[in-house]
Amino acid sequence: MTSLENKSEAYVKSLQRNLMHSLRRGQLEDALFLLKKLQSEAPLSKPTRVLEVEVLIAEKKWSEARRVVNDLIKLFPDSSRLLKIAGEVAYHEKNYTEALDHFTESERLFSHKETQLCLGRTLTQLANYAQAQAVLEQLVPGEPRAYNALAWL
Repeated sequence: MTSLENKSEAYVKSLQRNLMHSLRRGQLEDALFLLKKLQSEAPLSKPTRVLEVEVLIAEKKWSEARRVVNDLIKLFPDSSRLLKIAGEVAYHEKNYTEALDHFTESERLFSHKETQLCLGRTLTQLANYAQAQAVLEQLVPGEPRAYNALAWL
């Protein structure tokens, strides 16, 4: 790899990191600016496309987010992160059965407390209280949000 390629790769990773931080802090204007820069550097890369969906969600452009994430799942069916995002979009649209499918597959591929919390909440919406309780109780010792989700049961 040449020095120029290393600099370009480092720049792209920096843009990705800064974009994620902007999203977490709720700085949508900064996130949009960074996304444009990222799209000019690595427009078709998986991380760029995933961050694009996360920006769409932050902008509350749910139907566009659904379209993009569904396209990406066809390209990357083994991406736990994409499946979780697809589940979040379906959950927001109150399509709880689809959300459950996405969260379950995401959890199968890579177990994570965020996905487990989403699973518990989705199971609650589907009135599968026993299974929701079992999922959420596993999280209780280290996840305060699980207490809130359990309170809905």
